[in-house]
Amino acid sequence: MTSSDSGWKQLMEILAQSEKPQDIETICDFLLTKEEKEQLNKRVLLTKELIKKDKSQREISKNLKISICTVTRCSNALKECSIKIKEIFGK
Repeated sequence: MTSSDSGWKQLMEILAQSEKPQDIETICDFLLTKEEKEQLNKRVLLTKELIKKDKSQREISKNLKISICTVTRCSNALKECSIKIKEIFGK
């Protein structure tokens, strides 16, 4: 990350210090538009589906109404990510 990412790092610290899920939701509601929240929602669902490995990428694309390119990009990213990420999203 670059120095321009300091806001991102600060956000991560703020979220990590939040003791209640409601506080995190309030912060996200303030910072993210409806469209951004929907994109994150789909990315989380996509990641979880890819980790489960019980559907084809085309099925996932159709079910979540996202492009096959996005599914492939996320699938490729999962091949390179840490086991910790897979554990977190596999729950």
